[in-house]
Amino acid sequence: MNTQDLIGQQIQDILVWYKMEPYGLDEGEVYLVLDEGKIFSIPWSFDSRLIEEAPKQGSRSIFGESKKRESEQNSIWSSIKKALYNIKYHILNDGPIDREILQLQYQKIVDFIVIEDHSVGFIVLENGCIITETMMAPHGLGRAGLNLYYSLEEFEKSYGEDYIRLSKS
Repeated sequence: MNTQDLIGQQIQDILVWYKMEPYGLDEGEVYLVLDEGKIFSIPWSFDSRLIEEAPKQGSRSIFGESKKRESEQNSIWSSIKKALYNIKYHILNDGPIDREILQLQYQKIVDFIVIEDHSVGFIVLENGCIITETMMAPHGLGRAGLNLYYSLEEFEKSYGEDYIRLSKS
């Protein structure tokens, strides 16, 4: 299976593994549970060969966690991070999640975006959301883990328009 085979697959679940390292680098890994329960990481390029893999121990579903943390959805810190990074929502194992995150479940993958000199690709969903992962980030910034953009416009605010779409390559 390769990156192109993701097109048309439906996201059943998204699992996130997260490790905080005070005064160091936080780490995060994202796993997509697709049709038939197959689990993959977000690919790096159009040519990536996808290998089904077991998520790291301690990975948790963002959909199961969303109901537990609804009260934190409008925290001041969450609002500051959204403003600083032009990200509508960013998900960590221990960070806040809002109700809107539930709209990612059961969405079909419709495209894949690659940016030169970026370590991982971006998955475009049928509802217009774009997801990616940041594998490492300085502690306290809240950037490691799953990054979510609710539209192409929000995505372009952070990365510009210099990207390649699988559908147009």
